[in-house]
Amino acid sequence: MKINSPQFGDLKTFTVSINSHDITESVVQVSIFQDLLTPFPSCQIDVIDTVNMITKYNLAANANVNIKLGTTQGHDTDSEKSLNFVIHDIGNKVQQNHKAFSYTILCAPREFVNNQNAKVCKSFPQKRPDEIVKSVA
Repeated sequence: MKINSPQFGDLKTFTVSINSHDITESVVQVSIFQDLLTPFPSCQIDVIDTVNMITKYNLAANANVNIKLGTTQGHDTDSEKSLNFVIHDIGNKVQQNHKAFSYTILCAPREFVNNQNAKVCKSFPQKRPDEIVKSVA
């Protein structure tokens, strides 16, 4: 099997949208991670904001984030992939000049954020774990 190294132009499609607003031109870097100890991906989006996107596009916790990627390396794995996240934090906010801010948008799957916000404060004696989950959800 021939292995092609990544080359400039391999990325056919790349868009980042938050709450259905395309912010691709403001994106400096996108890092998508999947840790061995957590069963879900997470994402960091570094942006340079010159239009006050935080207010204009309502960038806040639980805002919907969609990342679309497509590759053209000439393999059977070439395809388009759409990844859905929600914002769980905005960090590293720095004013670059009087018109621009840079910051990092931290994203995770909606299920992760919902799990972090759910608190169970009672005991469930004589119940199996699957029964507990059904009664809490």
